[in-house]
Amino acid sequence: MKAAPSHALQQTLKDLDRACREHGTFRARWRSKARWSPSFRFPDSKQIQVERLGRKWGRVKRPKLGWVCFRWSRPLGGEIRSATVSKKSGQWFVSFLVDDGAATLSGMRCPACPLASTGV
Repeated sequence: MKAAPSHALQQTLKDLDRACREHGTFRARWRSKARWSPSFRFPDSKQIQVERLGRKWGRVKRPKLGWVCFRWSRPLGGEIRSATVSKKSGQWFVSFLVDDGAATLSGMRCPACPLASTGV
């Protein structure tokens, strides 16, 4: 546990606390070992540094992990809020949460029906 980044451990505890508050301590559903894919989130955007190495490749600097190369699949398009590292099918992936400055759906209204709320 000493080698793990403290922000990632704190975020995991926050997620567990939220699940227990929403579903109850004894009603929280634990994933089976077969369906579990390891992932951890780095919520501190000040410690995330992203560099583009070429057209298809980039690298990100994570605390206690150092520089990690990744394949750049789409433009970031805004300010990075957090990064999630996950493992699926034996390969590690990194995904970024980006604040693009666009309005959220909850603040938008349908022009044809001003009294109705947005939803499905």
